[in-house]
Amino acid sequence: MSWPPRPSALGCSSFQLQSDQGPCLDCYRTGQPVNVPDLRHQMERWPMFVPAALEQGYTAVHAVPLRLRGEVLGALNLFSTRTGALSPSSLSLARALADGASIAILYDQAAQRRDLVIEQLEGALTSRVVIEQAKGMLAATGDLSMDVAFARLRGYARRNQAHLTAVARDLAEGTIDPQSVLEVPGKPHDSAG
Repeated sequence: MSWPPRPSALGCSSFQLQSDQGPCLDCYRTGQPVNVPDLRHQMERWPMFVPAALEQGYTAVHAVPLRLRGEVLGALNLFSTRTGALSPSSLSLARALADGASIAILYDQAAQRRDLVIEQLEGALTSRVVIEQAKGMLAATGDLSMDVAFARLRGYARRNQAHLTAVARDLAEGTIDPQSVLEVPGKPHDSAG
């Protein structure tokens, strides 16, 4: 093992984002592979990236697009401490790695979307259950139909600029008196009237 240890290529990759230049960004923007067998000849092309990469000991860099059909999802950077083009077998391996990375990204995105949908459905179901409980409480307390109980619940939430589910939850937990929800503004028995 040599000392000091060679810095990670991650530093060069993040530098590309910070400086808005480099082979990875070019590959991502164009959707085409970028092959640079000798970085020293690219100073005009990437005036900020090249010195940073050379300082880290990298003399060649290649980028392969991550794709889904025609859409470019990102780019895979390959940094080398030796100048030279990628061999055909190395280029094939890089493409295989890029394909694997694309699949992993797509799988992760699909899992995140699935989790979000599940979370939203669970939230909607929980809200619906709480609202139905509150409607039942109001219907029983006021001897009302479920439709009228819901109208009173909704009216109370609107008058108090509160979310319907929050009002229903407070009602079910006993922090709101059912009679205050059942009151209709403008009626003689309404204390706020």
